Amino acid sequence: MPNPDDIKALGRRATGLLTSTAASRQAIGKLTQRGAIPRRVWHHLPPGGLVDFELPGGESVSLQLPDTDGVARELQWVGVSGAEAATIDAIYTHARQARTILDIGANVGLYTVIAALANPDAKVVAFEPVPSTFAVLGENLARNGLTDLEHHNIAVGAESGTASFHVPYGDCPSSASFDESGFRGLDGEVVEVDVVTIDEIIAGDDPVDFVKIDVEGFEPLVLEGMTATIERCHPAIVLESNYDGPADEVAGILHDHGYEAAQLRPEGPRVVTSIRTTPDEAYRNFVFTHPDAG
Repeated sequence: MPNPDDIKALGRRATGLLTSTAASRQAIGKLTQRGAIPRRVWHHLPPGGLVDFELPGGESVSLQLPDTDGVARELQWVGVSGAEAATIDAIYTHARQARTILDIGANVGLYTVIAALANPDAKVVAFEPVPSTFAVLGENLARNGLTDLEHHNIAVGAESGTASFHVPYGDCPSSASFDESGFRGLDGEVVEVDVVTIDEIIAGDDPVDFVKIDVEGFEPLVLEGMTATIERCHPAIVLESNYDGPADEVAGILHDHGYEAAQLRPEGPRVVTSIRTTPDEAYRNFVFTHPDAG
C-alpha cells in the first residue's frame, strides 16, 4: 500500500512542475480568473516563483512570496480580487492619502510595497525583526524600484532594548513573535532581537497617517509604545484579530483613544463594536479610524 506521505510528496512535486515557468503560471492565472479552474484546485497550486499582480490603480507588483502562503496563492491565481481583497483595498486607499506610513511586522513586504506604490510621495517605514525574512523584504523592495524605502531589521514593542523572539523554522516564517514557546506551539528557535518603540523612532514632526500592525497577538505592546504618536496623529490602523488573540485588550486601548473599528469585508468596511473572531471567521482584519484624523 502506498505511503500517504510519499503520495503527498509526489503531488507537491507535480504541482511544482506545473507552475514552474512564467508561461504556465500566466496560463493558469487566465483560466482561473475566467472561472475555468475551481478554487478547490487552484488554492492548492503553489505560486511557483515570483508573484505578479496589479493594484487597483494599475500599478504592477512583483514579489517573492513563500509557496506555502495562502495569500500568495490568491494573488498569483486571482489577483487582488481574492480573499485579501478588502484588506488590500483598505491599505491601498489609506496609503493614497497618507504622508507617513508604518508597516510593523512587514514580513517580506507585501503591504509595504502596496503602500509605497499606491503613494510614491509618502514616507514609508517598515519594521521586520527576523533576519532571513528581512533579507527577502529588501529584495522585494529593490524588485519594485523601492531601494530608498526606509526599513529596519528590528522589532517594535512597548519599550526599547532587547528581547527574546521566537522564530518558527522555515525560510520566511510568517508567525514569528515574542511568544517564546512559539505561536500556537510552532517549532522554532528563540533568538535575541533589538526592540524599539514607535514614539522613540518616529520624529515628533512626522505626520503619521496610516499604520499596519501584524505581530501575532502582541499588538498591545506596539500600541503601548506609540501612545504619543496615536494622540498626536490619530493614524488609521489596520490589524488582524485572531480568535486566540488579545481582541478585547486591543479594542479597549484604541477605544480609550477615541477610535472606532470596522471589519474589512468584501462588501466594504462594516462598523463593529467587537473585534473578537472565531476559528472559522473568514474576515479577521479590521481598520480603526479616529473622527479627528486629519
